[in-house]
Amino acid sequence: MIETKAILIGEKPRAVSIGSIKIPDLGPHDVLISSRVVGICRSDVELRDGHLEHILNIDYPIVPGHEWSGQVVEVGKGVSRFSAGDRVVGECLITPLDWFGCNVHGAGSELFTAPEQVLHKLPDAVDDVMGALVEPFTIAFRAIREAGRCDSGDVVAIIGGGMVGQCAAAICRANGAVTVMIEPKELRRDAAKELGADSR
Repeated sequence: MIETKAILIGEKPRAVSIGSIKIPDLGPHDVLISSRVVGICRSDVELRDGHLEHILNIDYPIVPGHEWSGQVVEVGKGVSRFSAGDRVVGECLITPLDWFGCNVHGAGSELFTAPEQVLHKLPDAVDDVMGALVEPFTIAFRAIREAGRCDSGDVVAIIGGGMVGQCAAAICRANGAVTVMIEPKELRRDAAKELGADSR
């Protein structure tokens, strides 16, 4: 068993602290990972404020962090796709009831574990910061795909310039669509303009 420093969200809303957790010995299909970059998502704020308890069974204190990149430290005996030194990112959904960084300890610690089946190797061309953006980027990508995709013949309006909205703007512009970002905050509008969007 390993002890590691972690961001801990306690049972009372807004009870956030730095503490330590003990990581159990690796199971055959577990991977021990060292955090490189961890983002903050809206659902981390909802977790902090106690707003996820009606949909998830949360055993506090919990370690947040599901937008992340890391490096493999050690692998379980049955792990075949990864080895120490690999740079990885991971999916949020482990099982229908288990969400990484929500009711399962996430990446907001120096070391953490994740099941092999939810991990993906990062290519050398993708740095650690960009790796941590894979999760919100895939949310935007799926939303655009399910809305019917887009191309240079489309005009797309994106309402809200948060992380997923910015990712959606980047995807739409990369596909050649005229992209309009509707966002009240100037800082977010400016970020969208840098991505090629016409902000309102």
